[in-house]
Amino acid sequence: MKRIKSWRLSLGWQILLGLAIGIILGACFYENIKFITFATNLGDAFINLISMVVLPIVMSSLIVGIANMGDLRKLGRIGVKTLIYFEILSTIAFIIGMV
Repeated sequence: MKRIKSWRLSLGWQILLGLAIGIILGACFYENIKFITFATNLGDAFINLISMVVLPIVMSSLIVGIANMGDLRKLGRIGVKTLIYFEILSTIAFIIGMV
């Protein structure tokens, strides 16, 4: 049986293509209120879906990491470091997002 090779763009080209499409759509629908409302709702839904996926991934990785620890002292040190790093990076991400 012959295997058919599928054609795919690399991630970098996909990002550049999406950027170009966004610029073209922004130029074409500059003052179209209906399209702006649609694009805003679509973007909000995308952000909500991403945030819905990120929390379970972070929590499950923390739970699995804690479950695989053997020594309680080691767990305490790594747990405190993890919480500090998580809080600092979350704060930095929040500040960047607000700016």
